[in-house]
Amino acid sequence: MFSRWQGILPRWIEVRPLELPGRGPHAPGAPITSFTEAIEHLTSLIRPSIDVPIAFYGHSVGALLAFELARWCRRQQATVVGLFVGARGAPHFEVTCPLLELDDVQLIHALGGVNDAVPRTLLTAERVGPFLPTLRADLAINQSYRYIDDAPLDCKIVAFAGSRDGIVRPAAVRAWSAHTRAAFKYHEVDGGHLFVLTARDGLLNAIADELEVALVGSAASLDSCTP
Repeated sequence: MFSRWQGILPRWIEVRPLELPGRGPHAPGAPITSFTEAIEHLTSLIRPSIDVPIAFYGHSVGALLAFELARWCRRQQATVVGLFVGARGAPHFEVTCPLLELDDVQLIHALGGVNDAVPRTLLTAERVGPFLPTLRADLAINQSYRYIDDAPLDCKIVAFAGSRDGIVRPAAVRAWSAHTRAAFKYHEVDGGHLFVLTARDGLLNAIADELEVALVGSAASLDSCTP
């Protein structure tokens, strides 16, 4: 999904999708179900690239992963110019996930109520079944997250909420503002929880515009520090 963003975003933005093992029906490796293990894997992927300005986008549980990656980058003294998060309340909000307790039939039925990217008639066991292990792994990662209080980030945070998202309340998305000492911007996107699929182009336009502003601000800040 994210690999397709490269052809839509401006050429000055280089897209580097990060994937966890076992994502997708034919992906190698067993799915990671621990938040800590997920972060360890992802930091090993980005470590060679933190010598250039970097920004993160994370959707749903991916927003938590992006947040902790930005924190990790700060500890490495890397330059994070923006954190973009979608369809997830702020990390200090504790979230329980009753979907983890459902069997496969119940889980597929529940997906029909939150998924506006795929018609309900296509959410069958035959079509969705191969992806359920990935979904359950993501739910487990979300459930295993434990927020640890720390200083707000120095980078801009841009938070996106779906106008028809039945899972995440707009107020919870706005609460990301508490996690930056820089600028914060809130966008409401037309769509449900998976607006990253249904409203992709509008989302990417907003990301590009906000990232350009953040980069200009970052460059100005560096210039002011030059003796």
